[in-house]
Amino acid sequence: VPAEGVAVDWVTDRSKPFSVPFDVFAADGHLWIAPQWAWSEEEEQHIVAVAPLDIKGANWAGFQQDGCPHELYKKANSVAKYVKFLEDNGFNAVRLPLGAHWVIDNPEVGGACGSYRDHRTLDGLDSVIAALRRAGIFVMLDMHNLVHPKHGSKHWRCVYGTDSSNGCDPDEDDELQLWSAWTVLAERYCTEPNVVAADLFNEPSDATWAHKGEKIDFFTDWPSAASRLGNHVLDICPRWLIVVAGVANKGGQCKDSSSNTYCWWGENFIGHATRPVELSDPSKLVLSPHVYGDTNDGRDYGDANDGPDIWDAHFGDAAAATGTAVLIGEWGGVWDGPEKGPGNTGTRGPTEDFQRRFHAYIKAKGWGDFYWALQDNTFSTGSLYNDWQGHSADKLALLSTSPSTSILELQAGWS
Repeated sequence: VPAEGVAVDWVTDRSKPFSVPFDVFAADGHLWIAPQWAWSEEEEQHIVAVAPLDIKGANWAGFQQDGCPHELYKKANSVAKYVKFLEDNGFNAVRLPLGAHWVIDNPEVGGACGSYRDHRTLDGLDSVIAALRRAGIFVMLDMHNLVHPKHGSKHWRCVYGTDSSNGCDPDEDDELQLWSAWTVLAERYCTEPNVVAADLFNEPSDATWAHKGEKIDFFTDWPSAASRLGNHVLDICPRWLIVVAGVANKGGQCKDSSSNTYCWWGENFIGHATRPVELSDPSKLVLSPHVYGDTNDGRDYGDANDGPDIWDAHFGDAAAATGTAVLIGEWGGVWDGPEKGPGNTGTRGPTEDFQRRFHAYIKAKGWGDFYWALQDNTFSTGSLYNDWQGHSADKLALLSTSPSTSILELQAGWS
């Protein structure tokens, strides 16, 4: 259903991206886009000009840690250069990881942010989103952590006993931090035409996802929390897609499945098959697995047929059973390995084989994705822009066959 009452700031120049009002929605397991004029009140659906929304995306990290994109302190780097790189390589979407503490407090950022130094973090986010809009690039906002300036949070809520120094009240157990941050983001960015999705919370690995009929723990149950939070966001911004990450291994759910192996943080949607997330507008729901696989975590998938069986067991089957759209939120890895990246004590094995097989899998499913990561300081996975192992060209060549919807080409057919 088209969003009503949202005064989106559509671009006035019809030759520029995001100048024709549109709706994005999920149906039949995929993402779609259509001009608003194609909506029929009588039919209660878009009746013409509906097109697949193929996402070829990259994660552009940094806001969750520094309050701005990483690596801007280097004189050779700039937002404009990164955006031009995305354009030149056919990327049409960016996932921007954010921190709730940065969003709520909106402090001034430091020297790591280059030209954004001494600006407030949301002013920098405004600038980045505007640069992406001018380039015809869609944006998905991702709540990556609650309070810690670097590492992700394993839980979407403040938990009893948590040290107050990290921003949570040790006497409370609530979702206020996350709700407050999404209120700020939805009110500020719903009118931005290229911001089309809200990734509610990154990798809630301490959460659970019980099957229908199983005992539910309110304090760890992620699907009910995602339903509450997703509906809260839709109340403010009904035009956005609501993107939900999976859980991990609490209760042994993945190991007990047909995969007989463990899930990555964010990979487990097994419970969605019988107890799905429920939104006020079901056409806005998108599942977003995170997958790194193969020797990146010590797994050995064996022959090429084993990978798809595992991925189906962890999320593909649940998506198919419920007809829910899928958008891969994170995947990637060090191409060669085993290596220790600069400043990184961890060791990663080679993932070229995994990446080729997983890319083939998601292409066959018709799913979009966000590769981790764009900027060149992601030592545990390598990067696209300037991979420290020297494999940017290999990764870009692999991704060159990914479908990528052009908003300008769509607009030309809509006008």
